[in-house]
Amino acid sequence: MTQLLAEPSQTDLKRQGVFVDSVTKTYRGGKVKALNNLSLEVHPGEAFGLVGPNGAGKTSLLKVLAGLLPVHSGEAFVLGRDLVADRRAVRRDVGMLGHDSFLYEELSVEENLRFAVRAARGADSGIAPALEQFGFVGRLASTPVGRCSAGQQRRARQLNHPCRLRRLERRRRARRLDPVADHDDGPAVMHRLAVEDTR
Repeated sequence: MTQLLAEPSQTDLKRQGVFVDSVTKTYRGGKVKALNNLSLEVHPGEAFGLVGPNGAGKTSLLKVLAGLLPVHSGEAFVLGRDLVADRRAVRRDVGMLGHDSFLYEELSVEENLRFAVRAARGADSGIAPALEQFGFVGRLASTPVGRCSAGQQRRARQLNHPCRLRRLERRRRARRLDPVADHDDGPAVMHRLAVEDTR
């Protein structure tokens, strides 16, 4: 007999995932709408892709979810934080990874992580498990960051931010994923959100 899992309720999503309902974000005193009545749900343990041409509002949405930009209308919750009432509260739980690694290139992956852990007054005991979780084992953990690939550097950057919601930016040609992208707007861009499942 197959057991069907119940879909998370709105209350569950607001507490554990990402819940966006009818959100609008404007610039230039309301003259430019970056987000127009947008609704979105990302469940715990789920990765969600945002694909579209430049100017579609992807980065604005991600900055809203990270608490960096205010919500002008609608409601938005990330990991139990109400972004309308207090958008700053979510920042410790959200990691944003762009093109730059912001790591010390002459230090190894492990040394960068150890530095970040000690700067945050964390425990060294969590370093080895974290390295293993992100695939930095053996010689790779001791490799200087400057010699790592771009993808490895992004993974190393994630290590330095023990968050539950990760925003990964992947600039690449993504037309095959976005059939309505306007070819005159340049290559489509893909962003990905991943929510850690702590249930």
